Amino acid sequence: MSMRKIRIFCAVMAATLTSAAAYAEETRGRRFEWTTESAEAKKLLGQLQMNIENFQVGPANLELAKRIVAADPSFAMGQYYVSAVTPGPDGEKEYMKARELAKNASDGERRFIEGMYYARVNQGVDFKKSIEPLEALAKDYPGERLVHVILGQLYAGDNQAEKAHIAFEKTQAIGPKSPRVETFLAADDLLKGHYGKARATYQSVEKNLPKGAVPFAIRFGVTFSHLYEGSVDKALESLRTYLDEYKAGGLDQQFPEVFIWNAMARINLENGRPARGPEADLARPSAPRKGTHARQDGQA
Repeated sequence: MSMRKIRIFCAVMAATLTSAAAYAEETRGRRFEWTTESAEAKKLLGQLQMNIENFQVGPANLELAKRIVAADPSFAMGQYYVSAVTPGPDGEKEYMKARELAKNASDGERRFIEGMYYARVNQGVDFKKSIEPLEALAKDYPGERLVHVILGQLYAGDNQAEKAHIAFEKTQAIGPKSPRVETFLAADDLLKGHYGKARATYQSVEKNLPKGAVPFAIRFGVTFSHLYEGSVDKALESLRTYLDEYKAGGLDQQFPEVFIWNAMARINLENGRPARGPEADLARPSAPRKGTHARQDGQA
């Protein structure tokens, strides 16, 4: 082959490889396009997502979601987040508004909102039916963090632990890494019997949470890690700490802290200890069972 032909061949191969690499990168990193021209709406959406990822919950998130909608009333994903942070039956009503707006949204945005139908209505009893459409979405938008983090939670709720683990690992790889997803991964360690490792992760994550965070999953994860090791006193102490956090965060004004007292009462009774104070009125004869902490809600 002449030097001229070699140079031409090399140039063609280089161009082909460059195009293939560019396509692979595009496919690997494809993300949703938000259907809004409002920079304010996009900014507020990112802020709300980070609040959720940092265990900052409560009425402030609902107000933030409403500000997104005010910035662009036609922004389907903004309306979806109103539904995600609205408690009770009203959340389903807000979701249906998002579903209607999604008809005019981008492909990824529309398919995500429509795919979440079974997870968002009827108290999510048929949430498993949302897995298949989100799996398809994850293939088409492999770089979209939101899809993987929600898919991981759906897998966890369906007891597909390994798939959940992979989805959460993908979520962290895409970034930004978050305390909430790190907590999901710690829950997987807990279920596998790696109690010390899980607890160390929970405690490490908690140290870096912003002020005002109320880490339900972390606190109960620590509690269960102690219980599985037979350390009842340490388990109860973790719940007492959480009770103080819960009240300080103002969440007792939205949801009474009865579930914390009830958990403490059940732990005491199952370990032959009498329940005291508010615990005595809330005691139930059943104990928390291994794995009950693993179910997470489908909130984005």
